[in-house]
Amino acid sequence: MITITGYSVNQDKPIALSVGTTVFGASDSIKSTKNVINLVIPEEIDDMKVVAIKENAFADSSEIVSVIIPATVEKIGPSAFENCSQLSMVIVGENIKHVGANVFKDCKNMEFISFEKNIPEIEENTFENVSAKVYYRKEV
Repeated sequence: MITITGYSVNQDKPIALSVGTTVFGASDSIKSTKNVINLVIPEEIDDMKVVAIKENAFADSSEIVSVIIPATVEKIGPSAFENCSQLSMVIVGENIKHVGANVFKDCKNMEFISFEKNIPEIEENTFENVSAKVYYRKEV
């Protein structure tokens, strides 16, 4: 099982996801165009399931505009997307169980957040200074 710990943007590899000390190059699901990132977290990296996003993994990004988090992810660590100034849309997969404190704090351009089935445990200040619409999809 894998926890995403961060990312980087440079000219050789437009986007790289970090897992501990290992950095994986850009995949087809991660799109970067002129410093704008539409991020789709992969379900697997090197045949290992991605189950969490670490604390501060994407914090303070000015490039990320949207994020899709797969159903394999069960936990988003504190401040994982805090102060992502351009982030406007997030879709969180159906198996999320825990959203840490300050995860989306100060994402002032946020318009839309969708949780795809479960209503997870959400810690304090997760949506502080965020005026987005938050949706929870329930099974009927």
